[in-house]
Amino acid sequence: MASDRESLSRRMKVLAAAAMLLAGLLHIAVAAEHWSHAPAHGLFFVIAGIGQIVWSIAFWRTASPPLEKVGFLLAAVLLLLWGLTRILPAPFGHEPEAVEAAGLITKACEAVCVTALVLLMVAGAVPQARARSWRTVVELSVASLVLTGLTYGAARAAEPLLPGLKAAEHSPSQIEHEPGEAGQTTPPATEAHDHAD
Repeated sequence: MASDRESLSRRMKVLAAAAMLLAGLLHIAVAAEHWSHAPAHGLFFVIAGIGQIVWSIAFWRTASPPLEKVGFLLAAVLLLLWGLTRILPAPFGHEPEAVEAAGLITKACEAVCVTALVLLMVAGAVPQARARSWRTVVELSVASLVLTGLTYGAARAAEPLLPGLKAAEHSPSQIEHEPGEAGQTTPPATEAHDHAD
C-alpha cells in the first residue's frame, strides 16, 4: 500500500511539473503577440511564464508541501483570471478577451497541474491525514478565489496610473474593416469655418 502511494506521488510530481512547465513555455511563446495588443498583457504573460517555469524546475528538483501549495495557487489563479477575463473586460483592455486555441491548451495544462497537485496532497497522504489534506485543498481553493479577485481589482486600479500599458484605442470603423478593405469608409474632410457675427 505504501509503495502504491509512493508510485502515485512520483507520477503526480512529474505530471504537475511537466504540465506547469508547458504552460509557462506557452505563456512566453504568445507574450509578443499579446504585447502588440496591450503591453500590460505581454508583460503579464512573461512574468506568469517565468514564474511557472521557475516553479516547475524547483518542484522537479525538490517537491515539498510548501511548493505544492504555491503551485496550486499559481495555476489556479491563472485559470480563474483567464475565465474572469472572458466574462469581464481584461485589465488594460477594452473588452473581454477571446477564447483561442493557445489559451485553451495553456489552461488545460494548468488544470492538469492543479489536479495532479490535489491527487498528490490527498491520495499521496496516509489515510489518517486525508481529511486534513482535503481541508488544505479547500483552503487553497478559497485563497485562489480571493487572490484572483485581488489581482483583477489591483490591475483595474492600476490602469489610470499606467496608461502606456493599455491596449490601443480603436474606432468602430477600424475594428470593422482593416485598412484597404472594401467597404471601409473614410470620413470626409471637414473645414473649419469661422462665423463672425
